[in-house]
Order: sequence, then C-alpha cells, then structure tokens
Amino acid sequence: MRPTLARIARLAQAYARSPNCDIVLVEGAQTWHASRPEGWKSNVRSEESFAAVILQSDDVLWIEDASADPRFKDHKGVTGALGIRFCAGAPIRLADGRGVGLSLSPTPSPAPLTGISPTT
Repeated sequence: MRPTLARIARLAQAYARSPNCDIVLVEGAQTWHASRPEGWKSNVRSEESFAAVILQSDDVLWIEDASADPRFKDHKGVTGALGIRFCAGAPIRLADGRGVGLSLSPTPSPAPLTGISPTT
C-alpha cells in the first residue's frame, strides 16, 4: 500500500507544483506521511491544525488564503518558512465512516475557488 500512497502524493506534488502535498494516515496521535521515508511520526494534533480540520470535515476543505483565515492565520506553516497560503484537503474515510487519513495540498500562493467545484 505504501508505494500506491507515495505515488498519489507524488502526483499531487507534480500537479500542484508543491513538494508539500501528501497523503497522511492517522492513528491516535501518530501520523504517517506517504511522502516521507521515515513513515510514522509523533504529531500533536490541535484544533487549529490543517489535518484536524480536514479530518473533522465531511467534504473537501478549500482554503483560498490561509493568512486571511482565522483558523490558520497564526499557524506556524502559514507564518513560518513554508508560507502556506492555499490549502486543499479531503478526509479519507472507511465504508463505516471512520476517518483514517487525509489528502493535503498546501501551496505558497493563494488559489481562489472560481469556475470549479471542489466536490466534482
């Protein structure tokens, strides 16, 4: 499964032209990143994290400009070296509705939602 998820992450990185796109699996306070060779790592998830908000969502999350979004404007990924502005993500759910992970596509340029629907 790792090669498939890593390939999806690489395709997202190429499409978005951003090395930060990823497929993330979540188990408790641990996250596994398809794009990282080290695999599992500890991650303190907070209500303000992109991953937590995406996992709690029932739909695609589209953040045009994270620096203008009250949930993320003070996030270290927005204010720090990554300079995240745009972020899209979607939860990965099992048939019973449990969230087991997410797709995440952050980029340093804002991206308005015009002319496309994130759910199609």
